[in-house]
Amino acid sequence: MAIPEALFTDREVLVLELRDLLFRGWAVVGHAAALTSPGDRLLCDVATRSWVVVRQAEGRLGAFRNRCLHAGYPIVEAGDAPSSTLLICKFHGWRYDLSGRLIHAPHLPPTGSASPPCLKPYAVEEREGLIYLAAAASEGDVPAARPPRPDALPEAPHWLAGSVAAPVHTATLAENWKRLASRMAELLRGWLGPAHGALRVHPYGPLGWFATDSQATALVVRLALRDVGQTDISLLALRSPSEPVSACFDAIASLRAPQLAEALGKLRPEDIRDDFYARYFTLLPISNFSTQF
Repeated sequence: MAIPEALFTDREVLVLELRDLLFRGWAVVGHAAALTSPGDRLLCDVATRSWVVVRQAEGRLGAFRNRCLHAGYPIVEAGDAPSSTLLICKFHGWRYDLSGRLIHAPHLPPTGSASPPCLKPYAVEEREGLIYLAAAASEGDVPAARPPRPDALPEAPHWLAGSVAAPVHTATLAENWKRLASRMAELLRGWLGPAHGALRVHPYGPLGWFATDSQATALVVRLALRDVGQTDISLLALRSPSEPVSACFDAIASLRAPQLAEALGKLRPEDIRDDFYARYFTLLPISNFSTQF
């Protein structure tokens, strides 16, 4: 299959991908073990945007764009405390409770409204220990279907719901996301090393993959777009609570972006998976882009 180069470099293509493909559906953004108590929160990127997921006072999960209503600055930043009873924008001091309700805005006169401004909530669910976010592009644009059941995937381990998770590891690569997605299985095997040559990789949504290398370890892999030529790849490593930590699980923390770039550079042209593009064009018809395609 001949793929036009503009499909990897044209920002109009990226806009359409975000609107018609990547914002629709559910993305795995973390493990429930990171959100056990009210106030626990995690920061994640989905489809070029930053999000914060919190465990609310009543035990439910809440998800919001990581963007203050005042001036659009991030409310939570990398390195902030993993738990807090309030969401506080450090730039101008606007404060929100765990439901996203604005409770304090310095230098802003009271409006007298019984309904104070709130951060817009987005759909978030917890299934078999994994946390899913629906990064809907517009109000009410939430997938009708619930998140997929990971235990229904081929070769998914029986212990998934009680799994233990390592911190999410993310590396950034100067490459278009489709070049990574079309050869994900080969890329992961090259990145993780020869010991994982038998890695079994299954697609898990437009930007996700589920992989197993043994009965004791599983990986949830996800891509996050930065630009047409910049992509984050995140790995959530899971293991059975009754098994020792495997070599794959142990090695996640030592992975680096240069190793990933080296693995990508070693892939041969024949490693491109045409079945990926068959799925891609089914989800996002090529006629949506331009007559040049």
